[in-house]
Amino acid sequence: MPVKQNYGALSIIETIILAIFIVVLLSNYFQVDLKSEFQSNQTQTAISQAKGGIIGFWNQYLATPVSYLWAAFVSNMKRIHNGLPTDFQLLAPKAPMPY
Repeated sequence: MPVKQNYGALSIIETIILAIFIVVLLSNYFQVDLKSEFQSNQTQTAISQAKGGIIGFWNQYLATPVSYLWAAFVSNMKRIHNGLPTDFQLLAPKAPMPY
């Protein structure tokens, strides 16, 4: 069985564990009150700006292609369920058989 090579990228689980470690480190070792930090006006402004940027990026660049891919995925899954050929099978080039 081939071994998957990890080229330095963090997986989702590793990222969550790292985030938990950082939160514990900040709250215990440095005696930072995270609740008051997140409730400050400066943090709330930064969070609202980031949220607006993410929503704008989604609406401007990602919503259309992701919606198209999701609709194609659902359509092909319904075709597989009904025993019909998928888009890939319908659009595959046809080569004549030599027999």
